[in-house]
Amino acid sequence: MMILSNFGYENPLLSIDIHAHLLAQYLNGMIKVPSREEMEDEVERQFLHEMQYIHRRNYYDKNYAKAVDALGLWDAFYEGENTALGELGEDYEVLQLSVGKIAKEGNYPLQIINDKGEFTEKGENLILLDDLCDEHRTNMDPENEEKKWMTYRDYTNGDQFQSLYTGTKAQKTLGGKWLEF
Repeated sequence: MMILSNFGYENPLLSIDIHAHLLAQYLNGMIKVPSREEMEDEVERQFLHEMQYIHRRNYYDKNYAKAVDALGLWDAFYEGENTALGELGEDYEVLQLSVGKIAKEGNYPLQIINDKGEFTEKGENLILLDDLCDEHRTNMDPENEEKKWMTYRDYTNGDQFQSLYTGTKAQKTLGGKWLEF
């Protein structure tokens, strides 16, 4: 029996790659496959940890979700939410830490967390990159002239995107409109 964690993460391709790397490590005998009991204990620890976060608990506990909704707490929660580094949204942070833990366990080349379970520099850069992607896709000013023709694939700030693996920066722009390529 093999249990891999939830892929419910902002970067599905990165998450799949990290999980595939862990699976390859197991299959090639590079790391020991945990026993069924160890896996169940880890799933329980992760579950109990995630229950401390409002979004995650909302997925797991229907009574909690109904109570939060009935009290109108979602609006108050979202008003105070800030995903800037240092004030990460709770749900986002638990997912980043979870995938970072799997990367560490599977000896993945991109280490997101350190031995203390804290974000490494690359982990912090991953968060900043995710924030940049989110801003790029959702925070365009609707009154801006660019909004009339831009898709989420068009960008003018590409030089802010940088590979987590090599440090290579993207081009500043595509050099044209995405729909015209």
